[in-house]
Order: sequence, then structure tokens, then C-alpha cells
Amino acid sequence: MAKAKYVVVEELRLTIRMPATTADRRVRAAVRTLAQKDVTARIRRAVREVIVQFPIFDDCRISLGQ
Repeated sequence: MAKAKYVVVEELRLTIRMPATTADRRVRAAVRTLAQKDVTARIRRAVREVIVQFPIFDDCRISLGQ
């Protein structure tokens, strides 16, 4: 059996909550916005900007999925 190259150290989840009284139209707009590639790319960049500040993560792989 092949040995794994990486082990999962931690999984973080980003939760975005809107007030229950928010109009359905705004909720759908928020979901569409979060699904846009440029928004996802900006979130990835923000995570990377933080992670690179810590040398302990130099040889780690970071992935962000939806």
C-alpha cells in the first residue's frame, strides 16, 4: 500500500449567516455572489495571505473548496 504524501491537520469551515428576516431575493443574490469565481479567488488569496505569515506552513498544501 502506498504511503500518503500529506495528512489532514485541520479542516476549517466558513459559515456566512444572514438574518432570518432577509428577503429571499437578497439571500439568492448572496448565494450567487459567493458562487462567482472571482469571489472564491479573493477568499483563497485572503487565506493564503494569512497562512504565508507562519513559516510552520511553508511545506503544507492548502485547499479551499465549496
